[in-house]
Amino acid sequence: MEAEGRKLARIIEARGWPSHRPPLLDEVRALSASMAPVRERGYLKFDEFLRLAKLKSSQGMHHVALNESHIVEAVTRIAFSSQLEDERVRIGLLTSLRGVDIPRASALLCWTHPDRWPVIDRRAWTTLNHLGFVRTGARLERGSAKQMMRAYSPKEWVDYVSLVKIASNAMGWSAMEIDQWLYACDLKDNLDHLN
Repeated sequence: MEAEGRKLARIIEARGWPSHRPPLLDEVRALSASMAPVRERGYLKFDEFLRLAKLKSSQGMHHVALNESHIVEAVTRIAFSSQLEDERVRIGLLTSLRGVDIPRASALLCWTHPDRWPVIDRRAWTTLNHLGFVRTGARLERGSAKQMMRAYSPKEWVDYVSLVKIASNAMGWSAMEIDQWLYACDLKDNLDHLN
């Protein structure tokens, strides 16, 4: 994984940012900056949990709202702990909450701790596939063709985090910045940037 992470860093350095840098990326940075109280406190309050979950996706919010506030606080306190080193356990804790899949859990991690974690989603995954870093078929979850979302495994999450962290360390970027570069490359016309 070390060699792959360094290879990704070299690709990013050689290609720079795609021509189309979406304004959404600046909004996500502002959101992450506003999460400083969460970083200091070490967990999400229920209203913060709902807000971030909805920002990632409004789908399934009726399930997310069924979580109990004390459970959300306890789970996020453990998941955000720097003493917890096992990413599988971390993502498993967060996905034990109702309505929280791996992409939503990764957003909770990244948006509260942008230096430590990326968001895993179809855009970043498509870029990694295009670059040859991942070779998995798309397992799609329920929904209409327009709403289908890729289902990621805990192993894919762990591998993604490792790859992004190695690249971010090599470049001096945050995990969120690497993730944003991958995301931006998949936007309209930006995959040509990688050829």
